[in-house]
Amino acid sequence: MSAESIQKFLLELADKFKPFQIKTSINIKSLNQTIIIGPKTYSIKNGEIIIGEKPTDKIPLTKDNEGFVRPIIEGIELEGASDSKEENIKMLDIEEKVFTRSDIGGAQLNILSVEKDQEIILKTLKPILQLHKNGVDLGALLSAISIIKIEDKRENHELYTKLHSNYSTCYKKRGAMIYNLLRSNILQSEILVHLNKLKEVYGNPEDVKMHFLIYWDSILETGYPTACFVKEEDCEETLHKEIKWRLEKEINRIYVYSRTINRNKNTEKWCRSVAKSENCHCNKIREYVLGFTPAIKFRITK
Repeated sequence: MSAESIQKFLLELADKFKPFQIKTSINIKSLNQTIIIGPKTYSIKNGEIIIGEKPTDKIPLTKDNEGFVRPIIEGIELEGASDSKEENIKMLDIEEKVFTRSDIGGAQLNILSVEKDQEIILKTLKPILQLHKNGVDLGALLSAISIIKIEDKRENHELYTKLHSNYSTCYKKRGAMIYNLLRSNILQSEILVHLNKLKEVYGNPEDVKMHFLIYWDSILETGYPTACFVKEEDCEETLHKEIKWRLEKEINRIYVYSRTINRNKNTEKWCRSVAKSENCHCNKIREYVLGFTPAIKFRITK
């Protein structure tokens, strides 16, 4: 019997049929009938299921103590499925390598659980973001919370790097901004404050939602008015452009955030150069560590 024939048969079986709940009192060798699995009908002759045209395409059957017919594949007797999912898992998972939802939930709970302030963010923004852009922004927020939690534990750099890479691929520019706003605490301390003010002014939830989403989209597409996050591909010219449009809007205090050693060195040089050319003050106000990387924060004031 070919491995390909067995595999095809078992895939159909798993997809279409609750396996082998045939019960009989007669001798298995005398069993001659048909069995329907999904769209196909298979013959049972002389105690074997005929699953193909080749003489070897047969699966022998046996009968258990309860009278149920079981197939024997490569010398192993297959049990029938139980009505209990837990029992089926135990039956299949002799080496205890199968994860159930509860197992996964328990293992991931420490990573996916949120702090109190993050819980407030989610509860506040979920009703507004869950349908906006097909829920992509809400997904980016949830993912950013998980990444930051892993990042702050500083235990698995490889996982952190992989998640960051996948995050960038999935959520692109908008996701990067959501992550930065959350990471810098601007989302908590400024954006939610703005949302609460809108609630006081408009009252009607739909009006609040409309005005907030206009504000939200402008931030994610254009940038936050008082904060600039230096990206890996940035240079002095791009940073100057970011600072300049903010100054032209009469924003007289701009914070510049950067991460990683080389980017931090370049950012300091660029900030001082841009500030000088725009007749502004430049102050390094904080050096700190975010997860696995050093970070730096500058303030440029007119």
